[in-house]
Amino acid sequence: MPYRAPVAEMTFLLKEVVGFDAVSATERFAEASPDMVQAVLGEAGRICDEVMAPLNRAGDLQGAKLENGVLRSSPGFAEGYAALAEGGWVSVSAPPEFGGMGLPVAVGTAVNEMMSGACLALQLNPLLTQGQIEALEHHASEEIKALYLPKLISGEWSGTMNLTEPQAGSDVGALTSKAAPNGDGTYAVTGQKIFISWGDCDFTRNVCHLVLARLPDAPAGTKGISLFLVPKYIPDAEGAPGVANDLKVVSLEHKMGLHGSPTCVMSFEGATGWLIGEEGDGMRAMFTMMNNARLGVGGQGIGAAEGAYQHALAYAMERKQGRSPDGTIVGHADVRRMLAGMKADILAARSIALSCAVAIDMGRATGEADWIARAAFLTPIAKAFGTDVGCEAAEAGVQVYGGMGYIEESGAAQYYRDVRVTAIYEGTNGIQAMDLVGRKLLDGGEAAARLLDEIEAQAEAAKANLPDLAGAVWEAAESLREATEALVATAMQERFGVAVPYLRAFARVLGGHFHLRAAMADPSGAHARLARFYITRLLPEYAGLLAHVSRGGCRADGHHCRGPRRLMKPALHYPFDAPPAWGEALEVAEGVLWMRLPLPMKLDHVNVYALDDGDGWTLIDTGMHTPRALRVWEQLLQGPLKGKPVRRVVVTHHHPDHVGLAGWFQQRGAELLTTRTAWLFSRMLQLDAQEAPPPEQVTYWQRCGMAPRVLERRRTERPFNFADCVWPMPLGFTRLQQGDVLRMGGRDWEVHIGNGHAPEHATFWSRDDDLVLAGDQILSTISSNLGVYATEPEADPVGDWLEACERLATLAREAHFVLGGHKLPFTGLPFRMRQLIDNHHGALERLEAYLDTPKSAGDCFAPLFKRTIGDAEYGLALVEAMAHCQHLYVGGRATRTLGEDGAWLWQAARA
Repeated sequence: MPYRAPVAEMTFLLKEVVGFDAVSATERFAEASPDMVQAVLGEAGRICDEVMAPLNRAGDLQGAKLENGVLRSSPGFAEGYAALAEGGWVSVSAPPEFGGMGLPVAVGTAVNEMMSGACLALQLNPLLTQGQIEALEHHASEEIKALYLPKLISGEWSGTMNLTEPQAGSDVGALTSKAAPNGDGTYAVTGQKIFISWGDCDFTRNVCHLVLARLPDAPAGTKGISLFLVPKYIPDAEGAPGVANDLKVVSLEHKMGLHGSPTCVMSFEGATGWLIGEEGDGMRAMFTMMNNARLGVGGQGIGAAEGAYQHALAYAMERKQGRSPDGTIVGHADVRRMLAGMKADILAARSIALSCAVAIDMGRATGEADWIARAAFLTPIAKAFGTDVGCEAAEAGVQVYGGMGYIEESGAAQYYRDVRVTAIYEGTNGIQAMDLVGRKLLDGGEAAARLLDEIEAQAEAAKANLPDLAGAVWEAAESLREATEALVATAMQERFGVAVPYLRAFARVLGGHFHLRAAMADPSGAHARLARFYITRLLPEYAGLLAHVSRGGCRADGHHCRGPRRLMKPALHYPFDAPPAWGEALEVAEGVLWMRLPLPMKLDHVNVYALDDGDGWTLIDTGMHTPRALRVWEQLLQGPLKGKPVRRVVVTHHHPDHVGLAGWFQQRGAELLTTRTAWLFSRMLQLDAQEAPPPEQVTYWQRCGMAPRVLERRRTERPFNFADCVWPMPLGFTRLQQGDVLRMGGRDWEVHIGNGHAPEHATFWSRDDDLVLAGDQILSTISSNLGVYATEPEADPVGDWLEACERLATLAREAHFVLGGHKLPFTGLPFRMRQLIDNHHGALERLEAYLDTPKSAGDCFAPLFKRTIGDAEYGLALVEAMAHCQHLYVGGRATRTLGEDGAWLWQAARA
């Protein structure tokens, strides 16, 4: 079966799955309309099918040769390349001012992948040129750009990158190549480089090498490396290739695959070169090229996977063997499993790569930091997972062929031999993973958290139509979030030991997300069926990968590296993957109903529970007093609660989303049970209505370092009042204390008091089974807000919280089923308690490091929160930042001085 470029699939993913419409909506890429993109992909697909694909096998069988120092390319490659150059396909995303199409990187990524599937050995040539174009565009002088970019973009000249030396592979800082000034603005470059793909070429008029080398007296390591442009032929006064430069191809490597792509040993013998960028800044300039190439190499892996899949599918549909419905091996269950796995992984990897490209485009078009961070975060995942999928799919293709796959004439083995190097070059996949857990988590996990927020939001939206698939994706994202938060709080060397399984787990979850989006767009078609295969069969691998992550790194002797926050138990589990609908209930244990009440905020719900006492109900918390919440309660009372009276209301703590309708139930005859502090706070705040912020509140906001624009607005706004959302509470309550035993729902419950999130927060631990009613003291996927308020400005809620967590952790068992005040009920309580403690210690450590200079609490959002703080969250974020600064101060780890603007300025004591 000849290769057929997957144009229709690319179009579907761009339109329905990866959000390319946002790119088209920008001013920079306004011309990239759906019709234009469709036309570009269609024509690129034709070139792949008719020109490049026929060269793939020929290039493998008759590879490039070096004859008497002259490179001879594989038969047909010159003509194939000429077709690419004439059509403008060498770099469709290059800048128009130098002759490029200026199309989005997402379109270029799709084109590159299709060409990789058609003939990877030939496609590698323009991919390297694209990286060089990117590096020169950002770092070269205007003269260099004017001379080289038009020729590189047109395909008249080609480009390479020269990093590796015999003693300097991944450790680039060990290179010894030298560059000496010639006195005329050029440099004499001397040294040997190895593994140089397309280091020479007989179908372009010049080959332009980007070479890393050291200037005289340069320091050791990467800081002493500079970047030089060294052409094969030195351009003459008209810019045409002139005299030959002092460089040569010493030999070609004898490789496992990619025989049509010459991999050269290059010798530079005082060759003339031009400095690109600043002296000593070579790594930064070269990484511009490498970052471009990393996404491109990920696409090479995906393209090879597509080629291997098509090849295997064609064979399976023709090969007759054994008993199957139609007599061919495609009818055998295990063959279908392999083919479905290949196809499902290709969609996942392809979507990740295209999503990364979309983020690059959006970053360039808008300049927004979030898009730039997203692109940087996705790049190592796209490279590593894309090439892993290439290797795995190619190996599966050989397996589909059976014995014939091991025979070279079948062509199946070529895909594996060709793609295997992609997991090694442009930074091994292990290095990509280290980059992900290292540099890409230096933001405290903020970029990762934004991605996970998007995945969860999509899963929530999909629950109405695809509840089982959406629930599985949501749970996977939650588990990944927990692992990410734990990893952020882990020492760097320990992160490196689990980097590969973490990257793979992230890719698996992203794949589930994109498959779910594809299924939503094609609910009755092939994409929905493929999504079900991926989400039910491949996505669950994330749990084993995260279990690996949770164990930490290993020493050379196989023992675990056990840092202060390692040895975590496996991730949390959620027995119920979806919450009850408004006005409905789920029975989570005998006589225990779980219900949800709506909240008018970003966290749009609160969990409440009804425990069946036989002649009536005991409620755990009540929700906030809003007209909508009252309507929901009326539905619940007549529906799941069957008209039986509510005889008791137990309030875990005084926050309005928990106590808001306690008074309403009291007026209907219910008894109120809560802690003394919770009742006093609720009663006091309910009576203390204010039309304007009191002076003490304004002063406290100033002490926090509230942003001036926010402060000016809040001075004149009516403040939040309990009375607006808490039903009037009559006098009288029954006090709950530490150690009390309460009979509810046919069980005896021990009362254990927490603190931090709210003073005297009651939790309830069943003596008769494994249930825990935790309120907001213990939540599954979010940390409880810990804020310092004007009512007690010198409080230390973080210290109170940590003390309570350590104490409650001694009660936790694996079998406990925790019913919290928000999110889903869960198991895995010992892990969660350790994680809550570790997360806050990690946040305190990040904050302490951040306070190297005096800062207000309002300046401290970055090290504490893993997401962008919007206006709706600003107030809670501010008091939480204040609480963490205060804890460092109380513990002697920070100092506090009053700034001229009235804000407390905090600084690490060791600074």
